[in-house]
Amino acid sequence: MSSRSKLLRTLATTLAIGFALSCLSTAHAQSGRRAPGSKSVPTPTAEPDPMPAPASSRQTSQPILKFILGVDRYDSFTNVSLSSISGVRRNCAQRLSEPGWIKVDSTERDMSRSDAIKLAKAEKGSYVVWLRVRDDGMSGKQSGTSDNLYIEYAVFAPLTAKIVTSGSTYPRNRNSVIPGRPTSTMEGDYYLNRAAREAADRILTKFSLHAPRRP
Repeated sequence: MSSRSKLLRTLATTLAIGFALSCLSTAHAQSGRRAPGSKSVPTPTAEPDPMPAPASSRQTSQPILKFILGVDRYDSFTNVSLSSISGVRRNCAQRLSEPGWIKVDSTERDMSRSDAIKLAKAEKGSYVVWLRVRDDGMSGKQSGTSDNLYIEYAVFAPLTAKIVTSGSTYPRNRNSVIPGRPTSTMEGDYYLNRAAREAADRILTKFSLHAPRRP
């Protein structure tokens, strides 16, 4: 083999070895590189369920007692003005309903005692409150005037019409005069209205309930 051929073969071998080393070096460099870090995507967290609205501490109170209130307006022994009768019915009904858990249905039509008993027997859950304004025949004062009247009341149980409570209330200080305080107005008689509220208080006490105190 000529020297020229040997030289060419040596050169080719050297080039091949150099190329192979170059490839190995490039591959090593690429394998040593780290892939650029990808931006971390935050893991979505589950949204907390909205807190339920707290229940109102004061629920709508349902009445535990129901009253039907009526007044005997045409007592043949008493001559009382209609405004006074209306004042007695209104004040008694308002006072009975003040606790909030009592519902009062006040009827404006005349209710005799026998009517109240019949109504109570026909009722399933409502007590019947019956009122009557009467003259005090022993006082010797003028009939129909506020200083001679008193309020008679009775409460009848539903279905049986049994008397739960009954009694009478008298206008307090009816013989005294309070300056600037009229006794009779469009709202009724002041002292009779007070006696009507007292009758309501007695009824509430019988049912072990108490209306808020008034000044």
